[in-house]
Amino acid sequence: MLLRVTVGWHFLYSGIWKLQTPSFSAAGFLSQAKGPLAETFYKLAPDLDGREHLDVEKNVADMQDYVDRFASANSLTEPQAAAASRALKTRQLEVIEFLTDPVRMPKVAKDAPAKLPDGAIEIKLSDQTLVVSPKDDFADHLVKLDRLAERRVAPTHDMPYEQKRIWDEQTRLRGQAAGWSKPVDNAWDGLVLELHAVVGEKPVQEVPLAKTRLEQVDRVVTYTNIAIGACLILGLFTRFAALAGAVFLVQIVAAQPDWPGLYPPPHPSAGRSLLVNKEFVEMMALVALGLSPVGRWCGLDYIVHNGLARLMPRRKGTV
Repeated sequence: MLLRVTVGWHFLYSGIWKLQTPSFSAAGFLSQAKGPLAETFYKLAPDLDGREHLDVEKNVADMQDYVDRFASANSLTEPQAAAASRALKTRQLEVIEFLTDPVRMPKVAKDAPAKLPDGAIEIKLSDQTLVVSPKDDFADHLVKLDRLAERRVAPTHDMPYEQKRIWDEQTRLRGQAAGWSKPVDNAWDGLVLELHAVVGEKPVQEVPLAKTRLEQVDRVVTYTNIAIGACLILGLFTRFAALAGAVFLVQIVAAQPDWPGLYPPPHPSAGRSLLVNKEFVEMMALVALGLSPVGRWCGLDYIVHNGLARLMPRRKGTV
């Protein structure tokens, strides 16, 4: 019973802390994933490598879609819709100016079809079309990401020296992407604020941005921790809660397995172990709790179990 309450307290407090900390995000943990399942965990974090933030066409189209949904949800008047369009164009141009350089089109014969120079793209806004090319730094970043992806599947990727080089290059590229992403995020934040100002004093019908998978992961982790912790402390649905907690910790162990040869090694402050770290120990404790009727000992499962037992029809010959 003491083990049940102790582990439950750990889960409950962890979930409450996440709930009370607006800045909590699992992105840092997911970005440090290593081992054979690392790529699976990377996909749960939003745009770690910066590909989406550096995609000018996607940003322009997403901004247009967001303004359309905002205008529909808030039933904007004609003057308000015109103000929203101006705000949209301003922020789209801000993103375009940051991510790209203008392209000079070569002179062509009068009847010849216009041909874009190599690497140039057309960006269609509501009232004009711009011909631009990605800035050299950003284009070079994307090329290096492609090369890094090739190195991850190369025959030598498991060699210790290559693991270190891949990890160091990955960390460097993600650091670059994080810095470059801020101006794009600022443009999005500015667009949302300007649209709210367009509505004026009337209550604004919020239009959420597209939910990232990470936001869903953060929410699931937070409320799952709280539910598992509360159930273990109260002894309610104990077996299910314990096994759910064990499954949660399986993912933690799989994301950062403590195994020789995997880079990077754990921080010295974490000590040294061979797979069996503190998360593994707690996981096995939960498996043990899940295979025992511990919730019926000073827990609500005693009431639930006996209540269900009285409702179940008894077979003949039983007392």
